[in-house]
Amino acid sequence: MKRLITCVLIAALCLTCFAACNNNESNGLTRARDYLFSMYKDAAEITASDFQRVNKVTIDGTVYDIEWTAEITSGPEDGVKIVNEENTVTVDVNEKTSEEIVYTLKASVKDASGKTEELKFNHKVPVFKESSWAAYAEASDGDSVVVKGVVTGIIAKSKGNSSNCLYMQDSDGGYYVYNLAEDPVSDLNIEAGMTVRVTGKRTTYNGTYEIEEGSVEILDTNKTEIEAVDYTEKFTSAESLKDSALVSKQALLVTVKGVEVTDSDVSKGYYKFKLGEFESYVRISSSVCPLTKDEQSALKEGHAEHLGWTADVTGVICVYDGAFYLTPVSAEAFKYNSLPSKDDAEMVAFEKENLKLPEKITEDTVIDLNTTGQGYESVSVSWTSDNDCAVIDGSKLKITLPDNETVVKITAVLTSGSASETVVFEINVDSAPKETYTTKIESDPSAGKAYKFVLDQKNAGKIYYFTGEMDGNYLATSDRADKAVDVFVEETDGGIYLYFMNGDTKTYIEIYEYQENKGGVKLTSDTPASVMVWNADSKTYTSKIGENTYYLGTYKTYTTFSVSNVSYISDDNAANVDVSQFPGRLATVSAETAGE
Repeated sequence: MKRLITCVLIAALCLTCFAACNNNESNGLTRARDYLFSMYKDAAEITASDFQRVNKVTIDGTVYDIEWTAEITSGPEDGVKIVNEENTVTVDVNEKTSEEIVYTLKASVKDASGKTEELKFNHKVPVFKESSWAAYAEASDGDSVVVKGVVTGIIAKSKGNSSNCLYMQDSDGGYYVYNLAEDPVSDLNIEAGMTVRVTGKRTTYNGTYEIEEGSVEILDTNKTEIEAVDYTEKFTSAESLKDSALVSKQALLVTVKGVEVTDSDVSKGYYKFKLGEFESYVRISSSVCPLTKDEQSALKEGHAEHLGWTADVTGVICVYDGAFYLTPVSAEAFKYNSLPSKDDAEMVAFEKENLKLPEKITEDTVIDLNTTGQGYESVSVSWTSDNDCAVIDGSKLKITLPDNETVVKITAVLTSGSASETVVFEINVDSAPKETYTTKIESDPSAGKAYKFVLDQKNAGKIYYFTGEMDGNYLATSDRADKAVDVFVEETDGGIYLYFMNGDTKTYIEIYEYQENKGGVKLTSDTPASVMVWNADSKTYTSKIGENTYYLGTYKTYTTFSVSNVSYISDDNAANVDVSQFPGRLATVSAETAGE
């Protein structure tokens, strides 16, 4: 049997908060049993691959050991084994069983005197059978699947990603294997083109089909070259980018030929292309991308240098909000063909469409201006400003924050031959700060005191402050402390809530279950469903949602508050705090008027 080491929430070892909110007549042993039950009561009955369970919990500082045993009532006697680890056990199941295994997983919770409390969980290991692509696509969330295919893309922590994942496909469709416990490069030695088999659980996240809790078996180390499926006709004949003809075969390697290279949104990793009525994009994710950093840079530079060109674009099908886009598996995702011929008016119109300036400036800034077209150099661009705080010097726009907020109008005139068009950009320019600020992270926040909720983003070299707004699915920030809202701690049973005043409305910051076993953040005027508890090690608050514990913070060079699993900042990953992971923290801020 293949043994799979998967991630487990060792946070269970220090959840004394559970005991604090159960201050009743039940003794510690019973509470330990009840807590263990709450951890695993919703676990899937079908266990098609190995999984883990904790072997101790802590209540009020007292550690209770847990002994796990498997009682097989149907199927091979050796079909399920318990393998003890330091703080966990691995339940090692026979993934290739020829007959169904029905078993009871029994937990004996023990105290220091030897007294025990027992729990039982009923499980089954299904008969081993490879799933067809159609069966995989039609499976319900939580169903076990076994799929075989050729690897087309590898996402590995050893390559700088936040998760270990695979893209693979067979003759019928593609598969996305998400969040493998083992690194496909450094642990499994998988290379693109190899044939592998994956056993795991079919899930759906934001419309994306995934296989989670997967175990991988290499079937053939010989490399099979996969030819991308031509999706040009499907793209041009689709009713929308959500057309099932485009998106149904997620993770399949496809090419769309003769596209026009259009705009990019570097902050989101979107490198856009257009064909017929529709514009889509190749996305370079900052957290899970098959390309190395050098390959990502090559793709970005190539896209910027070929604006307006026709190209053939290749990647695996992905969906966002149900709409088609591509993830690159090669730096040569765009094969550039030529710059199409346009008349003067068409060239001017093209360059006007792709001309952009920021909508808001919050600090002294210098912006590069195009004085010729990005694609068509015969198009000239001249610039003027209506405000002294925004000075145009050749190909530079220099903005210096004024004493008061203002709106600057920047005018661009594009000309080629006899064709000319004008576009006016309005930029909201913030006022210059009148105070300097000292920010002190609080090690012991208390209720009723006003704080700022901050990110000490050392990679960006700045502190960012929560502004009381959402930025898409995340909490918005500013590097200006005077733009921040006051955040307060409100005590409740089992922990606290964080809130701020939005006018006269008390508004809570809530970590919630965005999708099954995945956390998100939202603002609500209702009492949150989940409480936060203080994590003294990282000086931040966490919330337990389902089987997972989450915190608010950011990572890499991002500047908004998102939700991450506490495993990213605890145990072996504790060293990541303030290096690559930046938890949100409460802080006091003191102001000093400039010049004092």
